[in-house]
Amino acid sequence: PDFAAPHRWVREHARRAAVNSPVQGSAADIALLAMLRIDGSPLLRELGYRLLLQVHDEVLLEGPEAGASEALAEVVRLMEDP
Repeated sequence: PDFAAPHRWVREHARRAAVNSPVQGSAADIALLAMLRIDGSPLLRELGYRLLLQVHDEVLLEGPEAGASEALAEVVRLMEDP
């Protein structure tokens, strides 16, 4: 309905929303897949890390400092190829 609205800004908003929604939905799906892989990683579990939260395209994990570099490499690997 908004594509045929009499006001130009309403029509333009509808067009932007129509293009943006699938992109945001796909990005959310990719982030969710990465989080599931991080949460299920045997290596991260073995190192004592756990997923605390996710904000946009970032994740926050908690774990011992001793295994931080190995955990970082695993998280990067999992997020680059969800």
